[in-house]
Amino acid sequence: MPWLYNIFETLSEKSVEVYRPGSYWWLKIHSRTSCPLNAVWLSCLIAFIFALPCLANTTTHMAIISLSTVCLYISYGLPILCKILYPHTFLRGPFHLGSFSRFINIVSLIWINFIIVLFALPTIYPISSITMNYTSIGVLSILICSGFAYFCSAKYWFEGPVTNLIFNYNKDKLDFIVKNF
Repeated sequence: MPWLYNIFETLSEKSVEVYRPGSYWWLKIHSRTSCPLNAVWLSCLIAFIFALPCLANTTTHMAIISLSTVCLYISYGLPILCKILYPHTFLRGPFHLGSFSRFINIVSLIWINFIIVLFALPTIYPISSITMNYTSIGVLSILICSGFAYFCSAKYWFEGPVTNLIFNYNKDKLDFIVKNF
């Protein structure tokens, strides 16, 4: 389920660990399982709570599934779009697609747009308040809330994700990339 993945990915993201209450406890790697077990169980609990309204009716179920899938695809599509629009601001890492990168990125964006449109369509016709797909309202709400939070707070303190890769690059090249992004 995409929303369970979204919750776990958010909980285990190290780039914002200092801003999340109890981050040490959520990110603690357990010796027996070699994973952040506390974050996994919290993800399951949050997913269970979000799944409870799905028992009430199918409209809620379809809205939650569609919204989480669309938001997941948007979160993967934005970096791909930025890579296509601003190719010189990205450093090529140790894992790359070589000369096929641009082609695969374009195909990925086409697929992402197809999935977004597909999951935003209603599943049953004729359309009524019961059969309407509320994904577009949910995505718009998330965009408004995220934009508001960014412009009011995060733009003053968020410095970007913490990388776990080490690159050997020139300091002048790094300054160029940071200044032009």
